[in-house]
Amino acid sequence: MAAPNTTPIPDLPPELWLEILYYLPRVAIYKMMCINRLLFNLAMQYKYEEICFITDDKGTLRTFEQLHHYENASRLVRRLYLRPAFLPGMDDTFEDSSVEDGLGMSQVTSFTWLSDALAFRLKTSPLPHHSTDTTAQKALVAAASGLPRCTNLREITLIIYDHVITPEFREFLRQLWKRMGPGIQKLTIATTINKAPDLLKMVREHSRALPNLDSLDITIAHSRFPQEKGTAEAATSAIVNLVNKFKKSITHLTLSASIAFDFSAVLRALNVIPMLQKLELWYSTPGSPELTRFLHAHNDTLEHLVLQPRPRFHCYFSSGSDEILGKWILSALPTIILPKVKILDVGLQQKSRNVYNGITTPIGPPLPPLLPIFPKLNTLTLTSSFLNLNELSSVLEVAQCQLESLSCHVWTFTPEMLACLVSKAPRLNRLNLMYDSVEARDGSAWESTNAAPDIYTRIQAVRYPQWPLKYLRIGRRISGGCGQCHPDAYLADLLQHAISMDLVVDREMECGCDGRYWSNFYQGRT
Repeated sequence: MAAPNTTPIPDLPPELWLEILYYLPRVAIYKMMCINRLLFNLAMQYKYEEICFITDDKGTLRTFEQLHHYENASRLVRRLYLRPAFLPGMDDTFEDSSVEDGLGMSQVTSFTWLSDALAFRLKTSPLPHHSTDTTAQKALVAAASGLPRCTNLREITLIIYDHVITPEFREFLRQLWKRMGPGIQKLTIATTINKAPDLLKMVREHSRALPNLDSLDITIAHSRFPQEKGTAEAATSAIVNLVNKFKKSITHLTLSASIAFDFSAVLRALNVIPMLQKLELWYSTPGSPELTRFLHAHNDTLEHLVLQPRPRFHCYFSSGSDEILGKWILSALPTIILPKVKILDVGLQQKSRNVYNGITTPIGPPLPPLLPIFPKLNTLTLTSSFLNLNELSSVLEVAQCQLESLSCHVWTFTPEMLACLVSKAPRLNRLNLMYDSVEARDGSAWESTNAAPDIYTRIQAVRYPQWPLKYLRIGRRISGGCGQCHPDAYLADLLQHAISMDLVVDREMECGCDGRYWSNFYQGRT
């Protein structure tokens, strides 16, 4: 019998394989893992770098068994994502009827209805997995056996919303902190205001088992249940006690809320965190006297400051907090000196409203002079609002030519805006810019695609070889789409020719829609 007609795959250098993988979805690595050792190692790393413990099904059990028996898999684990959906919901009950597999009493969770509905629609699908007392216990035992083998585990994300924390899960957490605690460097906790006091207390009671915790991230999220009386005060106290327990080791603190939970009381009660270098505040009213005092107390250590009047994830949230933060930035922030801060990420109040007009009546700078406040500032990220030309010019002026990295949103990108960046940010080497529209010149709005080539003709005619820009990501926000930046490859290529062919252009799509909202506006351009 003749040998199969196959084409041998050449032994390419690792750099070329990485270049090929750049254009493929990450899951494609599984189909390529048998080609050579490099791709096999990459596939293994992708599979085991983060372990997700969400369900108690057979796949989860198999993963933990592999971690227990195979050291080459367990040593690749860096992160644990723990969101136990198999725990009973707060409004659910334990059914007395047994399931078909005879594994014990059926345990109804908040997601069971969804799997039942999917199975009803897909008649050919296998029976949905039902959590039971037995399956939940098996999963916890398997996890307690496999995870201690993960000697390189450094990050844990713990998410519990409207679920009951069972005694078995409490014991699992106790064993997790006891056996894995010394290696944990980052801990992220997301929970509801009702669950926060109990969950944070369980972590605080085992603080001695986490001596090397470097980063602490706490998020208060929505609940399907009404807020219980006194829980806001209890949650505030629990957050304060937890942070104070780790104050000697943490260098990065993040406080976030997707509900109207004010962290001002937390900031007021916190002790000084002697090694705090990075502070992130994502909640409704981050501008307050308590924040001023807290920043004053940490002015000798802070190097990275994030102030955002919104949750970290997109959701409907209307509180007027951007106006509160904007007033605080212009009035209270100038009274503070943070000599070590190099990175500032701030959400600005939206002021300009005319999308297609780059020239508007002056409304004052959105930021105060930055150099007296942040003498070493070199990286600035502005979000939550779109800037026109005047506002961008004001931002660059208050930065006083010291920026090396800038990330911002603008209403309309024009050649004049490019010239403004070149002249007022002469040291800039990284630019991440998202626009809502493009124009050939400021004040000459166009709505027809026939007018679009004018801007490209003007950009083709300019050259800025002395501008030291090394990295560029530029793209459009699609109105009515995903809301994220869709890289504009054609415009980026023109800017690359105008600035330097050594300029690194980032064309990677980071949003979940993968560009399907992107119009064919640039199709056919060369």
